[in-house]
Amino acid sequence: MEDAELRALLETNAAETRQQFDAVATQFAEIWRRIDASGAETRQYVDSRIAQAEKQIDTSAVEIRQYVDTRIAPVEMRIDTSAVETREYAEALALDARHQFEIVAEGLQNKLEIVAERVIDNTASIERLDAKIDRIFSQVDLRLTKLEATSRR
Repeated sequence: MEDAELRALLETNAAETRQQFDAVATQFAEIWRRIDASGAETRQYVDSRIAQAEKQIDTSAVEIRQYVDTRIAPVEMRIDTSAVETREYAEALALDARHQFEIVAEGLQNKLEIVAERVIDNTASIERLDAKIDRIFSQVDLRLTKLEATSRR
């Protein structure tokens, strides 16, 4: 394989690796965007529900306030539970995303190591071929010199 072909192969591999890294980065950006959107929606929902509950408490009679007080406790507990579950889910998604990124990066690192090994192997083969060609040419030169010497006699 010639240097230009090898260089082209390395450039192609580098371009493909960059494309794969870009694709992974795009996927991670989308995951983080979805996590952020999910958190914002949950906050909006909680804020909306609390505002509604406060309005009812302010405008209602004592009986309704007591009813709301007894009903709001389970809702608040569910909100707290939902917030904890959402946070745990987001953390799990982040861990999974990081793990998948590490797997992709490790795979790409392995591919790059294989390419590097092949480059080293090709270089060694080329060096052996160069040495062999040099030996053949030196033998040819020696024979030519002998032939010239015998032809002059």
